[in-house]
Amino acid sequence: MRAYVGAMKRELAIVAHDLAPRTIFWGGGTPSLLPTKLTEELLDAIRGAVPMENLREWTIEVNPESLTDDKARLYRERGVNRISMGVQTFDEKLLDVVGRIHSREKAIRAYGTLRAAGFDNINLDLIFGLPGQTLEIWEQTLREAIALQPEHISAYCLILEEDTEFWAAFKRGLILPNEEIETQMFLRGIEILAKAGYRQYEISNFSKSGREAQHNIAYWQGRNYYGLGPSACSTVRGRRWMNVANTDDYIARITRGESVRENIEELSPLTLAGERAAFGLRMMEGIDVSEFHRETGFALAETWGKEVADLVASGLVETCGERMRVTRRGILFADTVAEAFVGTPAIVLPSVEAARWAHLEKVTND
Repeated sequence: MRAYVGAMKRELAIVAHDLAPRTIFWGGGTPSLLPTKLTEELLDAIRGAVPMENLREWTIEVNPESLTDDKARLYRERGVNRISMGVQTFDEKLLDVVGRIHSREKAIRAYGTLRAAGFDNINLDLIFGLPGQTLEIWEQTLREAIALQPEHISAYCLILEEDTEFWAAFKRGLILPNEEIETQMFLRGIEILAKAGYRQYEISNFSKSGREAQHNIAYWQGRNYYGLGPSACSTVRGRRWMNVANTDDYIARITRGESVRENIEELSPLTLAGERAAFGLRMMEGIDVSEFHRETGFALAETWGKEVADLVASGLVETCGERMRVTRRGILFADTVAEAFVGTPAIVLPSVEAARWAHLEKVTND
């Protein structure tokens, strides 16, 4: 862990000259696993290297079993103002099924710990479509989450990823996804959360007024972002890359002064515009057509004329004044809508990052 923190600090120092973030999101794994002292070291490194004048939102992901009072207080003292906690479900049997080591009571206590530390912007991650989960169990999970009154709730359908225990069970026929039940859960979730005052502002995200996740919105709007750490993705000024996924390899490369970037792509303006349309239509307010044209240089109805016409004819997308957005039916087919706008091939660049990395490393050290 110490070597990991040291590598993260080194990567941060290399790109710090190009950072003036409006949002920071520390997650993708479980940051709350990091011991308090190392957490403090990394948080202080971020505050020391990154200008904070424009920062509006700083989120850290936590799991109930690894959150402590000291960590919660430290996060808040160092300027973190939003927490995303991976609860997944409040059903004890399902927690065992998904391999979570926290209990329902531990999740509730962890939530109280965050409130006691002064956090007034908390997201709870929930999952539906779990093996053995019924509609009634899902509704109860939603009711328990609402009773806690978090500012934000994310509700995701279980995705069967390769190289996981769920995938192996699926291949053996032990898990049988049921799209009809999953659809019922999704629609019932929208209904229950709306009645409780949570507005669905994106396919899987619900919030109280003014508590939408600004970092995620930046992704969906095609803003520039740097990703630091193993397997992190970055998209900056039309160039995209991923860091090496293996943590040991990541540490070793940075220690040797080598680049950790892989799969470097130069994205065409059309590709970026298509991605912005695809992600923009995941948001309930949709896309301001005039603004999209002004900022990307592409007109939606002309550049993707046939695709838009097909989506409208299928009842998945509608136009309302200057906005294009998904319909209630389109919400259920968000991936289909997105696929209409993506697919423009990117240009893969030769691996020239090593020399640039070495130069930046030298400048940083100097």
